[in-house]
Amino acid sequence: MAIKKVSLVSLSFLILFSSCVIERADTVFINGSIWTAVDGAPRAEAIAVKGESLMAVGSNDELNSLKGPATSVIDLEGKFVVPGMMDAHTHFMEGGFQLLRLNFRDVDSPEDFIFKIDSIAQTLEVGEWILGGNWDHEKWGGELPHIDWVEDVSKDNPVYVHRVDLHMAFANSKAMELAGITPEVADPEGGVIDRDHLTGNPTGILRESEAKVLVERVIPNPTEDDRRRAFQKATDYALSMGITQVHNMCNINMCTWEDLQIIRSVHAEGGMRMRVYAVPWWTDWEKLIALIEENGKGDEWLRWAAVKAQMDGSLGSRTAWMHDPYKDDPSTSGVLVEPDTTVFKRMMYEADAAGIQLAIHAIGTRANEWLLDQFGKIRKKNGERPRRNRLEHAQHLRQSEIPRFGRDHVIASVQPFHIIDDSRWAHKRINEDVLKGTYAFRSLLEAGATLAFGSDWTVAPISPILGIYGAVTRYTIDGSQPEGWYPEERLTVEQSLKAYTYGVAFAAFQEDVLGTLEAGKLADFVILSDDLFMIQPQEIKNVGVLRTVVGGKTQFLSDEPGGKKPIWY
Repeated sequence: MAIKKVSLVSLSFLILFSSCVIERADTVFINGSIWTAVDGAPRAEAIAVKGESLMAVGSNDELNSLKGPATSVIDLEGKFVVPGMMDAHTHFMEGGFQLLRLNFRDVDSPEDFIFKIDSIAQTLEVGEWILGGNWDHEKWGGELPHIDWVEDVSKDNPVYVHRVDLHMAFANSKAMELAGITPEVADPEGGVIDRDHLTGNPTGILRESEAKVLVERVIPNPTEDDRRRAFQKATDYALSMGITQVHNMCNINMCTWEDLQIIRSVHAEGGMRMRVYAVPWWTDWEKLIALIEENGKGDEWLRWAAVKAQMDGSLGSRTAWMHDPYKDDPSTSGVLVEPDTTVFKRMMYEADAAGIQLAIHAIGTRANEWLLDQFGKIRKKNGERPRRNRLEHAQHLRQSEIPRFGRDHVIASVQPFHIIDDSRWAHKRINEDVLKGTYAFRSLLEAGATLAFGSDWTVAPISPILGIYGAVTRYTIDGSQPEGWYPEERLTVEQSLKAYTYGVAFAAFQEDVLGTLEAGKLADFVILSDDLFMIQPQEIKNVGVLRTVVGGKTQFLSDEPGGKKPIWY
């Protein structure tokens, strides 16, 4: 009995003692200049982290009591801190593969294009594929690659390399032979096989997915190890650019249902170092419904709650679906990639009814109008609720469409680096009235729209620093617009940062756990070399990433004094 009495007394003492114990933080970051993204909130100095969450955000003095003997204290030395920057539109797996393949970003002449293919061909066995991409014919005056360019240097190796926008690709004669593309093969619906005007023979240029897939389906599929390596390579790179979450947008034959299963396996093994919002291709919508019914929509590290579709092509490839013909090719107004079919509409209605978000690529004026109309019909049929359907790119808008984003609660998932890239040549393609509604970010905000910023990587750099620079300055990268391209559409630093933080969180229904630095939210934040609010706009592009924290853990730490600088294309 005595032993029992002592045990009860001891237990009572422990209960009383534990009620007085102050919970201590795992890590406290002090002496920072912390922009929390909370409206009206002053700058904070310190962040306390417990587990994967923010325990407190405030002054050094306020958080001092949260330090304990086991607390790690990190001195920020006055550096600028922002909530985790997220990318609302990447082709993440493709980006990982691109990091492992041939990159044409620096190619600025047909001779360099040929040399790069020749150089790699000399290292390969007969029959091995030459894969890669990111070529941009505008860099050498607009002439498209032709099979004659590389016939003598790659006849034993099939070549398939994407244009920078991923809407056009070049295949050599060996690749087309394997794909069965002959002069007699007709253009597939929704795609174009370019042909020589004199002979009618294919030139090697394939436009849009339905044409590109003719070659893509004969390329050997990557192994599971290949996919895992690509995912980890992309993760490393994104973290170094200050990205804490990506929205992985699938396209047909680029980012497959198998890729989602690979990422799920990595997550199950505890290998996630950044967050992923997976958006499978729309033809897998019934698989997604079944997955959600069985497993829910995932967790805060990996979620799957949306489908991606594509309405048209790109401006660079003259396949964006416009109301008017192109200035430099009046024979076309673009390509309707997803025709107005019964199956596609049924997917939209049934996916929406199942609570799945629609994220649909629309670049041309007509594509954006058609989808805004369709979203309205879906609301009428399925009833009102918070859908947050997304138009991916929303690139060229007529003035009549801009107010509809705010009124109809459609997310404008847009990519600011495209402003300073496309503005080099967009005037060749479209007229002034369309240009005024191109990347009209300020007009969209003033109309009440939510902007979710992304990169479209690998089409553009994944760096949010360069995206902010593009949105704030609108300086064309070739220096041709020193005052900014349509400067009335410039955003402030704060508006741009919010579009990379809270805006992306809101676009994925995650604003309760991500997007701002507040107690109780997930501990995702980035430490930068310079305060974006205190430097000149033209200096933003030189800001480096010092540290990227995801889930309370440092996932990237720069060994460079000025941080990891953005990679400028």
